[in-house]
This record gives sequence, C-alpha cells and structure tokens, in this order.
Amino acid sequence: EFSPIPAFGGTIQAKVIFHFSETPHQHAELSIDSVSLKQMLAPFPEARNTLSGLIHGEANLRTTDGDILTARGPLWVKVSDGPNEPMRVSRRFLERIGGAAIRKLDLPKQVPYDDGFLKVKVADGRILFEEASLEAQTLLRKVS
Repeated sequence: EFSPIPAFGGTIQAKVIFHFSETPHQHAELSIDSVSLKQMLAPFPEARNTLSGLIHGEANLRTTDGDILTARGPLWVKVSDGPNEPMRVSRRFLERIGGAAIRKLDLPKQVPYDDGFLKVKVADGRILFEEASLEAQTLLRKVS
C-alpha cells in the first residue's frame, strides 16, 4: 500500500497486489480524491476544456504483463465543484456523446451541471464508457 500521491491538484492512493499463480498478474486498487478533470485532460487536445470539476472515486485494475496501458478493470467516479473549478461540461462534449438530439438544443459553450456520475472500463490503454449520468438545469432561451 502506498501513501497518497499528489496528482492533478488532488491525490491518488494505490494498493498493489501481486498474484503468483498459474497466471501471474498484478491487481491495483486506486482511491481518487479531488483530482481536477481540467488538469487531467489538459494534455489531450481532443479532451481539453471538455469537462471540469473534481473527481472522487475508485478503480480496480488488473494486468498480466505489468504494463498499465494494458490494464483492465472498472473505474467509478463522482464529480463535485471545487473552489477554483466549477462543474462544467462543454457543448462540444455533449454533442459528441449525445448526437443529433443535443445538437438541436441552443446550449451555451460551457454548461454548468448539478450532478455527474461515470462508470468506465479501462481496457488496452483506452477508457470505454459503460454508464454516464449528467444532471443539468439550464435556462433555455426562447427561439423566435
């Protein structure tokens, strides 16, 4: 078990278990606290400025070859407001995951949201969305 490690304005604590059996593998349990989505996504041009807020959650990852990019497992996160990082989602991100129905709405460039939940799976170095929930109350403008 490792002490909390500073990461993206928050902390990540890890517990790594090595299994020596017929199929040796490593299992990592991660605890995530107050990690900044904005800071975490900043290095990725496609994801930059799409989400903001602080994430809290857990991950259970398993790998057979020791390479974190081939790790597999579930990741549960909850998002909250931070002192300098309000919960926001970009219109571009909503349009990308919501398709044509979202494009018809007259949304601002950044949409405040009240609650967020993501359940994703990490597999072969990719993050795959299994479940997503985003609650937002927006002021819809009258279109004439």
